[in-house]
Amino acid sequence: MKKFNIEIKRTEKQKLNFLINQFESVIYSEKKGRWFVSILVKNSDEDIYLAKSILEDFEIKKVETIRKKNWVNENVKYDNGIVTDFFFFSQGLKESKKNKKFNIIIPASNSFGTGSHESTFLALKNIECILKKKRVIKCFDLGTGTGILTFAMRKITKKKIYSSDCDLNAGKNFNINKKINYLNNVFFFHCWGFNHFSLKKQKFDLIVSNLFLNPLKKLTKDFWYHLTKNGILIISGILKNQRNELIMHFTKFNLKLLKINYIGNWTSIVFQKK
Repeated sequence: MKKFNIEIKRTEKQKLNFLINQFESVIYSEKKGRWFVSILVKNSDEDIYLAKSILEDFEIKKVETIRKKNWVNENVKYDNGIVTDFFFFSQGLKESKKNKKFNIIIPASNSFGTGSHESTFLALKNIECILKKKRVIKCFDLGTGTGILTFAMRKITKKKIYSSDCDLNAGKNFNINKKINYLNNVFFFHCWGFNHFSLKKQKFDLIVSNLFLNPLKKLTKDFWYHLTKNGILIISGILKNQRNELIMHFTKFNLKLLKINYIGNWTSIVFQKK
C-alpha cells in the first residue's frame, strides 16, 4: 500500500472534493488554513500509475510505503478485556471474567471490532446510554465487522438485530462469533449499507454505524430514510477534527445533534431524526 500526502489551501475546497470523489481511501484534516490529505493506494504498478495521473496537478509532499502487518497476531497479544457499564468483552484467551451483566467473546480476526479500538468503545458506551433511556423495537448495525455492536444490542434489548457489511470476511467472522456467544435472532446481510432487498423498506428505532467520514456522509439520506420518527442514530469512527464537518452535513438532513463524546482523537456522535 502506498500513501500519498498532499497539502491544499483551505480556500481550494473544490480540489479536496475532487480527491474525495476520485479515490476510495482518503483521510484529511484542516489546520492553519490548509487541508492535509492522505490518499491510500494499492501497491501495484497500475494503481500507482493511475494515482499519479490523477494527482499530476497537485503538489505531492511525500509518498510512503505502508508495510503489511498481521493485525490478528498483534491483537492476540493483548487480551486484558474491555469493560463497560454492562459488558466485559474479551477474546476468550483467559479464564478471568469481570462481574458484569453480560460477557461477550470476540476473538481477534481479519474483521474490525474487538472492542479495544476507541471508536468501538465509544459506540458501545453510547448504545448503553441510549438503551438505558429509550425503549427500542428494531435496531440496525451498519458496517458490523465482527458483530460486536450487534451482539451488544441483542443482549440488552432481547430483540431481533439486523446488520450489514460489504466485507466478505465480516459475514464469516460474524457467524463464528454468533455461535461462540450462543446468540440467535441476529441477522447479517452481505451488502453495502441498506442495499439488500430484505432491508430496503425497513425502518429502525436505532441505527449504529462505525465507519469513516466519507462513507458516513454518503449514507446520510439512507440513515434518515431508514430511521423511524424520533429514531436514534449513533455514529462513530471519525476524528475530532472531522466532527464539525459531519455535524453540519447531517443537520442539513433534519438529524438533530443530541450528544458528542471523545476518547483521544476519536469521537462518537448521537443524532435523532426530527
